[in-house]
Amino acid sequence: MNGKLERLRTFSLFVVLSLFLVACAFIPKYYDPVAYSKIVTVKVEILTFYKSSFTKDLNVEETKKFNEKAADIEVNLEILYQYEFYKGPNNKNCTEQSKLLLDMYRDHIRDRAENGPWSEEHLKNQTDIMTKALNIVIETEQLKNKAEPPF
Repeated sequence: MNGKLERLRTFSLFVVLSLFLVACAFIPKYYDPVAYSKIVTVKVEILTFYKSSFTKDLNVEETKKFNEKAADIEVNLEILYQYEFYKGPNNKNCTEQSKLLLDMYRDHIRDRAENGPWSEEHLKNQTDIMTKALNIVIETEQLKNKAEPPF
């Protein structure tokens, strides 16, 4: 009986190790959870901010809070850009996309400051554009999962 039990253990160990090795083959060669987390976080921040603050008139206190929140998000976008930039030339696509995203956000903040509240239609259009831009950055980061590390 011990012989059968020992063969069963050996076979079970072989199966488990085989499954582990097969599973490891599907783990991406390069994954940057920091970049991915930063992008997803800033996406949520921007879209929530747009929906909560861009269609209404703001009093003095609300304007102060709006400007503080806008600055906080801009800092997060700048951090994302700098993070991508210092990964080096192999990360050129993400760097350029992060810079475009930062510029687009600044344009939206400037538009809101200069022209006042957005109409619901304008909010939808700008939110859709920003969502597409953010999704492109996220998808580009995901594509890097199939590539070698850029550093």
